[in-house]
Amino acid sequence: MTGRLLLVCIVAALSAAGTAWCKISVRAVESWAQTLSSKLWDLSQICATNDLDGRQPVRSKSDSFKYFYAKEFKVDIKNDSLLAEDIAASIHDMTQLKLSAVRRIVNNAETLALRLYQDKQATENYTYYGTKAYDPSGKPLDFVKRLDCTPNKHFHGEAVNTSFSSVHIPTYIYHRAPKVLEAVEWTEDLDAVFKSNYELDPSLSWQYFCSGSGIMRQYPGVFMGDSEVDMFDCRMRLWYIDASLSPKDVIVLVDNSGSMTGISQKIARHLVNSILETLGSNDFVNVLTFNNSTDRLIKCARNVSLIQATLGNLRELKVAMKDLKGKGIANFSLALTEAFKLYNTSLQNNLGAHCNRAIMVITDGMPDIYEDIFDKYNWEADMRVRVFTYLIGKEQPEAHEMKSIACNNNGHFALLMTTSEAREKVIEYMPIMSQPLVLLGERPVSWTPVYADLADPNLTDLWVHRENKEQSDLLNFCYIPYQTDKETPKDVFKNCSENPELRRAEDATWISQVYQYVVSVSMPVLDVGKNKTKTAMIVGVAGTDIPVEDIKKLLLPHKVGVNGFVFMITNNGHVVIHPNWRPEFMGILKPNYNSVDLTEVEHVDDDSIVLGSSHPDIIKLRRAMIDQEYGKKNLQLKYHFDHMRRVSTVKRQYTHIGVKDTPYAIGIALPFPYGMHIARPLEDKLKILTTRRPARTFKDLIKQIWDFSQDRNWTVHPNWVYCKYHYDTVHDFSSSEEELQHFLEELMDAGKGFRCSPVFHLIPPEQMNSAPYPKLKMDSCYCDMDLFSSLIHDATETRFWSSTVKHDRIIRAYGEHLKEFGVSLMFLATQSGLTRWQLFKGNVESRNFKDSHTQTIDEVWYQQAVDLQDETGIFVYSVPFSKSLGYNSDALVTASYAVFTEDRKVPLAVVGYQFQHLKLFNEFVSITSKATGCAECTCSSNELTCYIIDNNGFVVASEAIGETGKFFGEVEGNVMNALVNEKVFRKVHIIDYQAICIHASEDTNRASFLTTPMQHLMKIFHWLIGTVVWLYAESCFWHKSWTNAAKETTTLSLGDAKINRTRLEPCIKEVDLYQLQSISYSNSKVISSSCCSEYVVVQKLFHSNLILVVVDTLCSDDIWTEVRITEMEVKDSNLFCLKVVNNELTQKQPKTCVGKGAKREMLQESRSAECGCNLQFQANFFLSLISLCLGVLRTTNF
Repeated sequence: MTGRLLLVCIVAALSAAGTAWCKISVRAVESWAQTLSSKLWDLSQICATNDLDGRQPVRSKSDSFKYFYAKEFKVDIKNDSLLAEDIAASIHDMTQLKLSAVRRIVNNAETLALRLYQDKQATENYTYYGTKAYDPSGKPLDFVKRLDCTPNKHFHGEAVNTSFSSVHIPTYIYHRAPKVLEAVEWTEDLDAVFKSNYELDPSLSWQYFCSGSGIMRQYPGVFMGDSEVDMFDCRMRLWYIDASLSPKDVIVLVDNSGSMTGISQKIARHLVNSILETLGSNDFVNVLTFNNSTDRLIKCARNVSLIQATLGNLRELKVAMKDLKGKGIANFSLALTEAFKLYNTSLQNNLGAHCNRAIMVITDGMPDIYEDIFDKYNWEADMRVRVFTYLIGKEQPEAHEMKSIACNNNGHFALLMTTSEAREKVIEYMPIMSQPLVLLGERPVSWTPVYADLADPNLTDLWVHRENKEQSDLLNFCYIPYQTDKETPKDVFKNCSENPELRRAEDATWISQVYQYVVSVSMPVLDVGKNKTKTAMIVGVAGTDIPVEDIKKLLLPHKVGVNGFVFMITNNGHVVIHPNWRPEFMGILKPNYNSVDLTEVEHVDDDSIVLGSSHPDIIKLRRAMIDQEYGKKNLQLKYHFDHMRRVSTVKRQYTHIGVKDTPYAIGIALPFPYGMHIARPLEDKLKILTTRRPARTFKDLIKQIWDFSQDRNWTVHPNWVYCKYHYDTVHDFSSSEEELQHFLEELMDAGKGFRCSPVFHLIPPEQMNSAPYPKLKMDSCYCDMDLFSSLIHDATETRFWSSTVKHDRIIRAYGEHLKEFGVSLMFLATQSGLTRWQLFKGNVESRNFKDSHTQTIDEVWYQQAVDLQDETGIFVYSVPFSKSLGYNSDALVTASYAVFTEDRKVPLAVVGYQFQHLKLFNEFVSITSKATGCAECTCSSNELTCYIIDNNGFVVASEAIGETGKFFGEVEGNVMNALVNEKVFRKVHIIDYQAICIHASEDTNRASFLTTPMQHLMKIFHWLIGTVVWLYAESCFWHKSWTNAAKETTTLSLGDAKINRTRLEPCIKEVDLYQLQSISYSNSKVISSSCCSEYVVVQKLFHSNLILVVVDTLCSDDIWTEVRITEMEVKDSNLFCLKVVNNELTQKQPKTCVGKGAKREMLQESRSAECGCNLQFQANFFLSLISLCLGVLRTTNF
């Protein structure tokens, strides 16, 4: 290294000696920066401070923007406490309205079910509207009617029928079984309450009832058509699981002895997967394998007694089941004792649900009933653990011991011979666990965590189900962001060669969402007749969805303000709403998408925090929120944005409060200092318009609003609620602008008056004193009056942006200046969500502005303009990120500037413009090619390279135009490191706990499999036997279970599915992002090297977020390096293991727990509970034998 350094210094010295007149000049750099800054500043004043009325721009820094947004505002301290209370109250009112609809369904369902027990008999030829008309083999389902459906925007464009409900029956349940028909027939009368609920509350989403037999009636009705594989079972949905079962702790014991191999092991894996799919996020679980010894299924959790049953954790347990290899002899005594010890440990450590408990034993035979163990640990210790036993592949006479264990411990026994029986056999334990609900008459209200609508939440690894899609290489595929309407996104992957403009899959932070997200509220429907004392079975569960988008409409973002946000979490600390929540990867749900913890999205700016830990202040904030406490906390945080390429640090004030009668809590994050105040117009123009007083002002406003409505160069925030009709399907608006214009016209209609209500959500009928409940009219509407008034104020006060005033004058006055930089568009965005612009001719790229820049305070250019504003006035410049396709000659530079109140406490708006990057490049080259002295180098020489880079280190301009939009470290890695060392930039370390990694699959062999003649014969034999079994099953002879047990292909196991050649896994990634530090405008920053006193010169461009960097190419004494901002996987880290062993992340259990505490004496169930003791073969023996033989053959390798 010393020799190389000496060589570099000699070369630099010889070069300097040979060209004594050429050297880097600090004075020249300052002059170039001054010239370029002045040109940009003059252009900015023309484009952003001129009011288009022909007045000359004001040059004074103190008042240059005073008249631009010429309104008088009253500035008040923002009452964040009251704001949090208002938002929490709105969410509470809305959720209680949905809950009242569910209560009505429950009451009606219990009455109808009681009538069923009196009538008993189902109609033989009863017909009904089904969600599907064909079984998986393509055979039409008899007596099933097809429902005519039309797209409905209230249900996200889904084709529905609001006159009827429809029925879904799981594929593996025979649709004409007597018990099935009974449930289908009596639930038809629920249509009346479904429709009544929808009339009372037009904002209501899907309503549904799921019976204990798996029959789901859904309103409005839908028809799915011919789906590929229908795996839906309503009993496996979160809302059913949580409502039908109180929180539970489950320990699964899996026999891993030498006899558990082949088909037995495969059945065991399916059983474990099915058990795990019946658990919700309020449940806890652990899986133990045993032979001569007992081990945790996942080694890193060996010191953890119980694991929370989140989707991410359940997936890890499912994946781990694939690694079992049976050996040794099963020691049942040791396994059962260990299970009870785990329960004792969980009690001592206050871990788990502490409500209901169960042990699930999966084996191919038990030699004893182990009465001494159960007496000691279960009954004498008063643990009240139910025991469920699953016998694999044995005949009934050999099952006595396992039946006795289940019956003596209030459990259930099941016999399995094929994998296709696993789900239905597992579901049989759920009614047993729900017996206390019926016996006590309890109807607890259940609220789910967030989950994706129309997707099976237990099959979140949707990519692994594309086993038959021959993907050459996942990284060569692209993502098409668009909306789908089925469970599995269709055609998400397309080859990049087909369309090179598509977004590459490597952008893992892209937040375009394919799915709709909901939370659900549900209640159990109980057997209220005399029969309940005999069977103690729940009739089913009723519920409705609450779209997350509906909750977001209540968060008052216009009052929270720019760079502030509202978030919501569950009692488990998991995110429901947060701007940094990223549930999808390339349009596919992440396995742990609904268990992202608050600590994973909020990061204190403290580099001492180690991987897997969180700052104590974040832990305290989380603890207070899950306890639904009110409080405040100030934190200094770091956060990434713009697809994890930019970073900022900010001080925020957090205010949090619980949402009454729900397990949710909300928090408001406000930035210091500008988020602490709020500005309101002194004149309430909406009040003038509604009261028509004073008359003269009213007439002026009518004209101004009319002029505004006739203009076409404006948009409003598409996600904000200004005014809406309760019946949103009656009035069809193509855009938010058309909808707003309609209400403006209603407002201007002097004869009718404005009749919209300020109330977002109705009051539940049960809370109304008046009777009857007032029915909404079809033209009933509501408005956010504060937001609507603010928008009217902005629309009238920015009328100089109207196209009628237009840009002829500005072109005449400043045409040459605009042409010099190729200005294509000027824009204005306000805090009320209004965006207006002026478009100049001949610039095609800017014509798309209205399609991609409509979200005002949520736009990056708006947020940065406010965040970086200072006393001198800052224009924030940005260019598109570099693409692999090379430089785009039509690329535009976006410049934005934040307009504050006169006291600079509150940001009111952002103004800006777009101009051609090619023009900026030409100006940059021209200016930096001029020498200020005879012995000075310029950027056109070989000795110097020059760059303009922004506040996050991205190249805005350089001598090589292809470097535009690249991160500076990719171009000049050594220089970037020097800028960090000299504190020009700060390196901010970001850990991404929501990352997805692409790993090589274990099956990486690209060669085709060669089949022998014997294998061909075996395939023919499999097909023949399968066909015979299917035909035999369809004949229904000796058909007692009414399940299609032979159709093993309909059970899609998560553990068996995989993607070819690659595997996507949740992981932890890290990345270093960069933030410009405060440097002086007046003095250049000079960085030396070992060879030169002036290696790099940095000069800030005044009134901007840009710096000019000039590098002497002969002075670097290091080997060239590249600095990237690409996320890298943290090696030897496992997200599951880090979270499972993290004792900081506590949970708060739901208030309702049936089967625990003082009421225990009411639950003295017989030890010979209904548990399968009188078991008879439910499946035909001959059919089961053939299925078993077929399964053995399939596991044979030839």
